[in-house]
Amino acid sequence: MAFRPEGRWPCFPSVLTKSFAYLHSRSVALSSCPECREEISDTAWNCPHCGWHKSWAGLVAAWIVAIAVIGLAVLFYWQIKQADEAHAKFRKELDKSEAMIKALKPYS
Repeated sequence: MAFRPEGRWPCFPSVLTKSFAYLHSRSVALSSCPECREEISDTAWNCPHCGWHKSWAGLVAAWIVAIAVIGLAVLFYWQIKQADEAHAKFRKELDKSEAMIKALKPYS
């Protein structure tokens, strides 16, 4: 194995190395701290200026809402499926009774 000055593995493709380098070098969005109004990174959990800590409450609430929406969508789908099955059963019985009426019509 030859030593590479870039520090990459010989079997590691340079395309992947460049994409990893891009991911690590991209800029981070800044937002203002709700306590001291200084700019902090969006990925930071604590403000380096005042020590304010992001709470989990917003994240937990977002997950609860997402799970509730998914649950309602599944429930809605299940209700529609049940209604379609009931309609198909009703239609089958209706067709059967119409066939019986047609069969009895000549005798009336």
